Amino acid sequence: MDMKSYYRRIREVEASIAGKDAVVVSEETADGGRAGIVSEAPKGVAARWVAEGRARLASDSEAKDYVATIRERHQQAEEARRRAKPSLAVLTAEDLQTLRGSFKLDRQSK
Repeated sequence: MDMKSYYRRIREVEASIAGKDAVVVSEETADGGRAGIVSEAPKGVAARWVAEGRARLASDSEAKDYVATIRERHQQAEEARRRAKPSLAVLTAEDLQTLRGSFKLDRQSK
C-alpha cells in the first residue's frame, strides 16, 4: 500500500465532511465486518474508515433517518428515566393527621 496515497485519501475525505462528526454506513469486509450498520464517528475516524474501505459516507436521507432514530431513542430513554424516578410529596402536619385518622377508620371497619 502506498502510504502517501492512503493519507492523501484520508485528507480528501476529511475535507469533504462538513462539521466535526460524520454519519457512515459500514461495508462488508474480509475480517468479518457487516454491511449496512449506520453509526456516527468523528470526521477523522470516519475518513480513515472510508479510505480503508470499511465504510462509506451516508447519504443525506440515511443521515437524517439515523439522527431521527437516535433522537427518538433518547426521548424514550428520558421518558423511562422520568417514570422510574420516585416522586416526593411534602405533607403538612394537618395532612398527616388526616391520613392517620382515615387509616384508623379503615382498620376499625375491618
